[in-house]
This record gives sequence, structure tokens and C-alpha cells, in this order.
Amino acid sequence: MATALIAPSVAGYSFDQAPNLASADERKKLSENAIKVFVNITRKWELNEIQSRGLLGGVASSTFHAWKTRPKGKHLDQDTLTRISLVIGIYKALNIYFGKPWADRWIILENRGPLFAGHAPIEYMLRHGQPGMAEVRRMLEGDGAGLAPPASEGVAEAIVGAGESLANWWLKKPTVAREDVVDWYVGLARAAIFSAAGR
Repeated sequence: MATALIAPSVAGYSFDQAPNLASADERKKLSENAIKVFVNITRKWELNEIQSRGLLGGVASSTFHAWKTRPKGKHLDQDTLTRISLVIGIYKALNIYFGKPWADRWIILENRGPLFAGHAPIEYMLRHGQPGMAEVRRMLEGDGAGLAPPASEGVAEAIVGAGESLANWWLKKPTVAREDVVDWYVGLARAAIFSAAGR
């Protein structure tokens, strides 16, 4: 069965073209849905409040709670919307390359890749701020990795197949630590992506 490379549907936010975040009207139009989408993604990623606020540039706890509980009428600035746009792009890329639950867990798992040096991607993004978020997004996106169809489709199929095979193997080996299996899978997926990209 072929794996379709379809962007996730996010209400109020189009993946077809980048919004003009320099426009106050555009920011006003996007803010409410951007907040809702951000909260939903960070919930799926199982981020805590400090991590979530860190991705938004370290907004105050009271501000974050006001946005979460009453997003209607909020007007986010360009920096905050850019950060949310990066999070959405990362979420989109993860859902293209990884099946559930890997797409939602990848962000918090330790990663031995050269960019992360054994740390979780969320730690890298919090440490390096918006440039770190942009780097993670570039790494994950097909164009940033140098992948285009049919290579991206083939790699996605291989990653899904490897995940299913590894999961079936693990069911027969209950003494193997889950963390090890997850780490192996993430390593396989990264190797497949970057091998296909010629890196």
C-alpha cells in the first residue's frame, strides 16, 4: 500500500502559500486559529507549559493562559506568528515522514543525529530559538532534505515499512527496552531520508 504524502488539515491555516505576516490585517485574521493550532500541536507532542511558552519566545505564563483560554480577539505579533508557522511546518513534515505515534513523539525523543547530539529536538529548538526552529523545519521538509517525488514517496514507504517490521519484531522480544526500539526507528528514518538526499 502506497503512503500518500498529504499535508495535515489545520482549520484556518493554509499550507499552500505563506501568509503575509507583515500585514496587521493578516495577523489579526490568523491569530485566533494560530493559537488554537499551536495549543493542539503542543498537546499532541506532550510538551509542558515551559516548553510550549519557550517555543513562543518565552511569553509570560499569564499571557499564555489568556491565549489558550480566550484566543478569540487576540492579535499576535509577527515574531509569535512566525514561530507558530515554524511549529506547523515541523508538524506537517513529521506527519509526512512518520506514522503515528512517531510523528508526535519524535520531537521529545533523544536523537543521535549530528544536529541534536543526543538531545531531543525540543531541547535544540528551545536552546537556539527561532533560528533553531527554522533549522529543524528545513531538515525535516522534503525540499530542505533534497527530496522530491518519487524519492520522497519511496522514502516514506520505506520508513513506514521499517516501522511496521520493527514493531512486529519487538512484539516477539518483550525484554528489549522501548526507548531502544524508538531510538533505532528514529535512526533508521533519519538515515533513509538523508541517504536519499545524498547527505
